[in-house]
Amino acid sequence: MGLNMGLNSVTPRCDSELKRHRSTRETAYRTQPWYEAYMAALFESNRMEIAERIKRAKLLMVRRERVLVDHREEVAERSALNMAFDALRALEYCLKMGPTQ
Repeated sequence: MGLNMGLNSVTPRCDSELKRHRSTRETAYRTQPWYEAYMAALFESNRMEIAERIKRAKLLMVRRERVLVDHREEVAERSALNMAFDALRALEYCLKMGPTQ
């Protein structure tokens, strides 16, 4: 009975640590170069530079996707990459730039 009490008293701390770890993993991609380039493209105000920023972001995103091929556990980053590609395509369409490569 004493053993169970000890385990129960540790569980809340373990749960909070697990949640913090999971939350950190789910947002860790925000420190990746592709994410920084993506955000720079989204918030670029100079129309002369936006196409180049989009092109750079897409290049870094494709490179990161290739790295993630063998990392099935990186679900949050894969999802973020897909949404980022969609957002950049929408931005290109809105600016009538056509797709960049």
